[in-house]
Amino acid sequence: MSMPYDLVVLVRHYLRLCGARGLVLLADRAARRILPALLYRPVQWLGWGLRGPKTSPGRLTESRAITSLFSSRDRDWFDEMFPGSIQRKVASAEMSRRHEFELLGTGLSHWGDPIDWHRDVRSGHTWPVRFFPGYGGTLTPGGGADVKVPWELSRLHHLVSLAQAWWLTQDRVHMDELFDQCESWLASNRWPHGVNWTVAMEAGIRAVNLLWATSILSDAPGWNGDRETALSRSLHQHGTYIEHNLEVSSRGGRLQAANHYLANLTGLACLGMVRPDLPQAARWTAIGLNGLEREIRRQVLPKEGFFFESSTGYHRLALELFLVPALLARRTGNHMSPTYWKQLEQMCEVVLHVTGPDGQVPQIGDGDDGRLLILAGYPDWPRHDYRYLLALGAVLFKRGDFKAAAGGRAEELYWLLGREGVEAVDALEPDPTPLQGHRFEEAGLYTMRSEDSQDFVLIRGGGPSAHSPTGHSHSDLFSLELWSGGRPVIVDPGTYVYTSSPSERNAFRSTASHNTVKVDGKDITAMSGDSLFRMGKGPNVSIVYWDVNTERSSFVAEHDAFAGLSSPVRLTRKVVYHTRERAWEIEDALEGRGRHQATWFWHLAPGPLPEPSADQVQLGPVRIGWWSDGSLDVKVEPGRFSPSYGRAEDAAVLVGSAVWEDRLSVRFRVDAGVPVPTAVEERAEVGGDS
Repeated sequence: MSMPYDLVVLVRHYLRLCGARGLVLLADRAARRILPALLYRPVQWLGWGLRGPKTSPGRLTESRAITSLFSSRDRDWFDEMFPGSIQRKVASAEMSRRHEFELLGTGLSHWGDPIDWHRDVRSGHTWPVRFFPGYGGTLTPGGGADVKVPWELSRLHHLVSLAQAWWLTQDRVHMDELFDQCESWLASNRWPHGVNWTVAMEAGIRAVNLLWATSILSDAPGWNGDRETALSRSLHQHGTYIEHNLEVSSRGGRLQAANHYLANLTGLACLGMVRPDLPQAARWTAIGLNGLEREIRRQVLPKEGFFFESSTGYHRLALELFLVPALLARRTGNHMSPTYWKQLEQMCEVVLHVTGPDGQVPQIGDGDDGRLLILAGYPDWPRHDYRYLLALGAVLFKRGDFKAAAGGRAEELYWLLGREGVEAVDALEPDPTPLQGHRFEEAGLYTMRSEDSQDFVLIRGGGPSAHSPTGHSHSDLFSLELWSGGRPVIVDPGTYVYTSSPSERNAFRSTASHNTVKVDGKDITAMSGDSLFRMGKGPNVSIVYWDVNTERSSFVAEHDAFAGLSSPVRLTRKVVYHTRERAWEIEDALEGRGRHQATWFWHLAPGPLPEPSADQVQLGPVRIGWWSDGSLDVKVEPGRFSPSYGRAEDAAVLVGSAVWEDRLSVRFRVDAGVPVPTAVEERAEVGGDS
């Protein structure tokens, strides 16, 4: 498609979203991209207001959207419902009072006194304060600096924890610290200057956290006219900035927008609904809610509910971004469509089926610890436990299976739904019906599990769906994560970092960092070294067979391409679960003309480095064995596992290699010590070439 047509698509989108004002926003956007920062400033003053957005001070209690959730009568009850939570919140608040934070792999670090809001404490790099369009490439200066670190701190998640500590204890020290840090942030981040005013997504998430924290604090004795005026002005500035910097574009005649744009819309919607006293509140509410209605249809796969960015981590973030404004809409008399709520329910169903035996969701694609609100467990919330979303879904959709999987109440219920939400989940009858394997064909995800769910596998059986963005996907086709006896055995190593280390970024998203096979050193999907957020479309996949039953569950699929090979090689992967033996078998058949080398990677859950024998390796009570009709050399090599963004720890990877001609078959078996069958027995069990 031509560039003019892309412009038409963008103009049409802005007009539908913002009406005639969309043309003003587009003109401002064009000026910002064409003019140097110095020349753009007068245009920005004219378009946004010569002195920035003004507002008269408004009482925070005017809006009951959030404040109506909390009652002073609930404090003793809260301690009974969530024992130990108050102590954890006080400990978190004490860390914030000392200006100590642990974010994105920094380790517990002191951010200065006053806090340096523009610094990456890990690399020591500090971004200068300048007019926001003037940063350009300086956002990624190299040298290990990661702009996500100051951005994460300035999302102000910790202010919510401070507000919760004050509300639960009535100790003024937490309230005073929150006020002091708000004033410090406003003084250091003059609108719209500084690195924390460079991405509208950050402004949107920050606005929601400011709204929640100050609403919890709304009846605190420390409010005065000056503080309320400063907060109202800042919230108005956040909304104005987001509206003028929507993260949406067009390429090839198609709209380009993903999780960043969702955060923009969520920020606007929440600002409008929680602060109706702001001058543009009604417009922001309409833009945000109408935009979210359209985006849930575009960004969530319609039949199955998986978020279209091919990542479990971003699925969780997107679900929060869609869910929170919908809850506020219900509370403020706005309405989301039945289709919207149905899509939210489907997104919760994804969480239900991909959660492993230990309550953790496997890492598929990128993950950067991204959250909208962190209402429980800050700062040590479990990065891969999404069960609080199932608890919320249980209440919203009256789903007993969600409650059973969630394990009952979650603290987030109170801070999002109030006491009524907690009592509703307690009253709901759980549905303990065992989960079976599940097929998400659009998303390319397949699960199999034992009746007691202690044995579980999640298989990446397809690439990103058509027209889905690939920026957060990995070269992981046919990769899998596997639990045996309730413990993880084979895991995805994760993401580690983005721009702070291009080489590490590419290493963690490569085929070698996933539980699958490379041929002749080639990745399954081509990666662009020039773009850390672009991945080639993977090969076509054919699902040959998938069946789940009480005797044996099977998955068989094939693809016939590896990026860069001169002639095609077909890989057929067969995954079988034997119910009676509680054993997993993964068989790969490779076919291709000529001589090739194949390398298998099995990334083991962190633990002691095991010692392999000729045909097996023991991992505690679990044994991994292997067999091949050719020459297969298997050894254990040191690897790395990233449990969360910015962190990596030592782990082991089982590496198998073979040189073959025309055809090769290799089989791996994971069980709790059952001997590996012979080749004849294997063919009988797996069913030959079915």
